[in-house]
Amino acid sequence: MARILTTLVAAGAIALATVSVPSKAEANPAWLIPALIVGGVVVAASAASANAYYAPGYYAPAGAVYVQPRVAATRCHIVRERTSSGWRRVKVCD
Repeated sequence: MARILTTLVAAGAIALATVSVPSKAEANPAWLIPALIVGGVVVAASAASANAYYAPGYYAPAGAVYVQPRVAATRCHIVRERTSSGWRRVKVCD
């Protein structure tokens, strides 16, 4: 979503700069303020989307988890645990 928005804003800024280029007789560049505003929006959108990849999350190892049972362990059972990617089965010995 952020990439699409950034691309559309950048394309709009280029189109606006192309259409509103002042002629040689004009001394007032009326396109400068809108171009700065659009550029600020693009920079803010890219900075906001850069932090999305480093969002904190819970880590859970993938695959099977093997546990060495204790010497006194006589009863074992399988327990389902919830992870960020779904469910996994873990062998628990009492």
